[in-house]
Amino acid sequence: MSCECKTRHQAATGLECAQCSAGSAKSSVGNQTWTACLAGEFADSIGSTSCKSCGTESPVAGATATPGTGIPSVDVCTCEMGFFLDTATNTCVSCLLGSFKDLVGAHLCTLCGSSTDILVNKHGAGSVAATSINQCVLCPSNSGQEAGSITSFSLMASVYDCVCM
Repeated sequence: MSCECKTRHQAATGLECAQCSAGSAKSSVGNQTWTACLAGEFADSIGSTSCKSCGTESPVAGATATPGTGIPSVDVCTCEMGFFLDTATNTCVSCLLGSFKDLVGAHLCTLCGSSTDILVNKHGAGSVAATSINQCVLCPSNSGQEAGSITSFSLMASVYDCVCM
């Protein structure tokens, strides 16, 4: 006797079929195995018939997914480099001029001019959604930031934020 597994299931032991695990899907009847979701996709429930795209079916608008296969959770859908997660709107928003984000994730953009030694006395010189520290360039000679005003929240968006010393 030959049996076929229904959608969302694959052959297990004997005549039994098992549901697809989270992070995989199977949309047809038969004894083929389920397929792991690809990078940029997720299947957040057991027994899925298809994988969902982080870009269009995630609660995070404009999201991508961390690389990998068999992604079981929408939690891997996150913001690309140059974008941060605005928690008020649950949307990926571009980094402001004078900031950058060089990693995929929901974390905030790093500000040119912030208190990190490598960024003090540097201003933004690129565009919004910057993905590299190279976006931040040194202030002209004899100018920079006032020592008392440097914090982790010191945005130096342009050369006009550099003050004469």
